[in-house]
Amino acid sequence: MEHTGQDRLWIALSSVEGMDAQAFYRLIAEFGDAGAVFSAAAEDARLDKFPAALRRGLKRTQSEEYIDGLFTNLELKGVDALSRLHPDYPAVMQDIYLPPPVLYIRGRWPIDLERAVAVVGSRRPTRYGLDAAFMIGRELAAAGITVVSGLARGIDARAHEGALSTGGSVAAVLGCGVDVVYPREHERLYAEVAQSGCLISEYPPGTRPLPGNFPARNRIISGLSRAAVVVEAGIKSGALITAGHALAQGRDVYVVPGSIFSPACEGSNRLLADGAHPLLKTEDILVAYGWGQRMEKEGPTAPDDPVQKKIFGLLRNEPLSFDSLSEALGVEAGALNSILTIMELSGIITQLPGRVFTLPRV
Repeated sequence: MEHTGQDRLWIALSSVEGMDAQAFYRLIAEFGDAGAVFSAAAEDARLDKFPAALRRGLKRTQSEEYIDGLFTNLELKGVDALSRLHPDYPAVMQDIYLPPPVLYIRGRWPIDLERAVAVVGSRRPTRYGLDAAFMIGRELAAAGITVVSGLARGIDARAHEGALSTGGSVAAVLGCGVDVVYPREHERLYAEVAQSGCLISEYPPGTRPLPGNFPARNRIISGLSRAAVVVEAGIKSGALITAGHALAQGRDVYVVPGSIFSPACEGSNRLLADGAHPLLKTEDILVAYGWGQRMEKEGPTAPDDPVQKKIFGLLRNEPLSFDSLSEALGVEAGALNSILTIMELSGIITQLPGRVFTLPRV
């Protein structure tokens, strides 16, 4: 990726330890451009307005050697950096509150942001929420929509998985560097997103997943998207922050109605009461934006293999656990595990948390 002189300086300035978007723009306002910041003497009185840790970080980076090393490191890690000065910086991000001075990207870029929808929700969802997130992610991706989320546990991960199950376009916005896998159990999902879509962060490579990073990254999730879908959110869920950013940015907010008895749905149901659009079917979004006709859905087809056909028949009635299937079929656990794995990889069944299996929703 080609970079101009000022573009390189913006990227270098954003990488200074202790830098955030607010401090970055304050420095640019004080000094006029990134080059003037880097050439400022340590005793420059204008720097006294900034925290000591930031001034120390800036002093360590005021050299061409540092900047050259930074770009060499980005190349070695397979990370692209886009400053707001670069023509490939997403236009939809230019006018949001505190647009990231730099976006660090691993994976495929550019992606289709003309047709992008965020799907977010609780890290502790119900089974209903997980099922809904997978279905929405899958159906949006199948319609050619880029599914944007945060790679967090729960709803975010399930929406990514649904989109990836169709080979669709996905973007994950991280609260850490794009070379840092968080949470650790999402290592495989992280790799799949990087392969089929892209990982995005405003934080330089190597940045740890600090708690304060995640509320800030939510403005990017909504900023990249035409609309935000909240599947389930408790009363203190970060998904409500994403919804708030979406509304402030002029994006639409859709909410999957949830149980009035579930704490996991208390915040999302409150959004509905406050006027958010209810999402009853994924096609509601597609039709609203002229992205496709109403989807004609066919029921799943039973497989030819006799054991798989029995499993298919059992799951037509209700989701069943591994143990319940083993007991009903009289099949040894090891053999059943192999059969279920084949069926899952073939898209015939879907596995829910707790080793519960169901047919994919249509």
